[in-house]
Amino acid sequence: MQKTAVMRVAMALALTGLVSAGLPGVASASGGPALGRNVIVFNPTMPQSVIQTDLNNIAVQQVPASGQFSTRRYAIFFEPGTYGSSTDPLIFQVGYYTQVAGLGESPGDVAINGEIDVFNQCSAGACNGLDNFWRSLSDLTLNFVTPSSPPTYVPSNGEAASCQDTNEMWAVSQAAPMRRVIVNGGVTLFDYCLAAAGVGRPDRIVLDRRHEYAVAPARVGVEERLLLGYRARG
Repeated sequence: MQKTAVMRVAMALALTGLVSAGLPGVASASGGPALGRNVIVFNPTMPQSVIQTDLNNIAVQQVPASGQFSTRRYAIFFEPGTYGSSTDPLIFQVGYYTQVAGLGESPGDVAINGEIDVFNQCSAGACNGLDNFWRSLSDLTLNFVTPSSPPTYVPSNGEAASCQDTNEMWAVSQAAPMRRVIVNGGVTLFDYCLAAAGVGRPDRIVLDRRHEYAVAPARVGVEERLLLGYRARG
């Protein structure tokens, strides 16, 4: 399993052209061959507290708007298995220059119970996702799960957590694909908590018409919460 995972990591890094700069701040999560400090490989036997801490440390560096001008790059990989649970979900944000991917043969081989979010950038009371570039999510299943009370999002952008945890949010602008991802739950491709009104319905992909998307077959809604009821053709 470990050899297979390492080979898939190497292939993923070759495809993305990611080169680790060996930057401090995040502990190596894998007991396998060294792939560089900025390549993080998680496996389901690791304590979730360790996984959550590493993901939060990366998010604190990469999520803020200042991250788009940094030289830091991260690749985060999950070996096949299940991460998080209905009572203790794994919740994290994906920032600039961050690749998140499962290492299974199919998206169903890696299951994350929780949230993988991109929220608005907020400054002086204005919030939008138009500057959220250069990140990706691929090859895993996300079961949208939130705790009984709103979680503490790391880092916070100032929006209400009680709004942010109503849907999986991927509020990106460009060069930020979501590929081969199965999401069980509601998904909005924008963050409406301080930008637009209303809450998306579950089990739908809801689009912000200010952005353009290439969408594989899925049920799609528009910003005003009107579900179109058609199957998009990829």
